[in-house]
Amino acid sequence: MRSILTMLALVLGLGAFGQVQSEDGTWHDDSLSFVVQSEQIKKFGELSICVYHIGKEMCIDNLVTPFEVLIYNENDNLLWTSMWTGMYTEMKFKKAFPSAKYVVIRSTRDFVININTGTRIYTGKPLELKYDVR
Repeated sequence: MRSILTMLALVLGLGAFGQVQSEDGTWHDDSLSFVVQSEQIKKFGELSICVYHIGKEMCIDNLVTPFEVLIYNENDNLLWTSMWTGMYTEMKFKKAFPSAKYVVIRSTRDFVININTGTRIYTGKPLELKYDVR
């Protein structure tokens, strides 16, 4: 019984961390960001990202948001742009980009969706990450 109560307290504590419910019932969390998990854009045209919770220091796999990927060279010329639904965060582009300097990943909405519950969690502004390609 004690272990069940401990597990319940742990689960409830993790779920409440970072998210705030406003008076109108909407959820808000301003501690979410994109993080690059792996990247081989120059060699293979591959990129893997996740929605990351800064406070928990972990990727939250059940949060999705539509986003766009923009790849630039060292002269800030746009090499590639693509739109993604957010359901798949491991991307394989049609080609490699050996001259890529940095990537901008920008959500197209100011919220993420918990795919387990369907709940929108507002982030205050669209998530955006500028990542220097290695």
